[in-house]
Amino acid sequence: MNFFENYIFRWLSIILVWTAVDGFTPPGRFRESSALVGNRLYFFGSQNIAQQRDNIYLDVTLSTLNTTNPSWFMSNPIPAEFLLASSCVGGPNKNTIYLLNHLTSNGDSNTTIVYAFDTVAATWSTPNISGQIPLSRQQFQAVNDTNGKIYMFGGFKYPNPSFNVIFNDIYILDTLILAWIQGSNVNAPTPRVDFTATLLNNGLILYIGGTVGDSTIYMSEIPTYNINNNSWNTMIATGDTLNSRS
Repeated sequence: MNFFENYIFRWLSIILVWTAVDGFTPPGRFRESSALVGNRLYFFGSQNIAQQRDNIYLDVTLSTLNTTNPSWFMSNPIPAEFLLASSCVGGPNKNTIYLLNHLTSNGDSNTTIVYAFDTVAATWSTPNISGQIPLSRQQFQAVNDTNGKIYMFGGFKYPNPSFNVIFNDIYILDTLILAWIQGSNVNAPTPRVDFTATLLNNGLILYIGGTVGDSTIYMSEIPTYNINNNSWNTMIATGDTLNSRS
């Protein structure tokens, strides 16, 4: 190692130490995804080109969390660009984050790509998943239960700026056996994108808001998917009238 290389190496070492101890301040971003494992809140990807492979996290340990000036940390980057997609927690030890993506390192994929991040080893892998692999999509939502299953619903096929290929199917990724299973389409709601998905303790996933083409979906109609018996239903909300939104 010559003098210049030694100089650069020393400065890189100092920078890495500063990053590990004091964290850093990431630039602004949008259309990222997040997942909480233990005391680390991870954020993946971004619409911004320079941050599309970012894997950063906040240490949210309550006893040491500085709510005024929290510290960010950088982890191993994602194997491919990641945006307009979803991340969920699964695996036998509930310490693996699964990214459901429509992009590979070579561009758009025809089927959904799954990347797995081992939060203990801080390593990425592309698991070999059996079953009926869903078509790739973006602007969908996915949630995970406590039994290693991830439920992915909605979205639209990319690239398709006319939004005329919108999905209302639901797919279940069982992360314990690494298999895709198609859920029930009986009484499924209309296709949609840009909505929220929330899994309640009773096993109901609530899907609220969203868009279909140029139209937004009324907040009073709340489709629900019951993960206990794999069935769809619709709740009609009362009370204050809310405008449709996505």
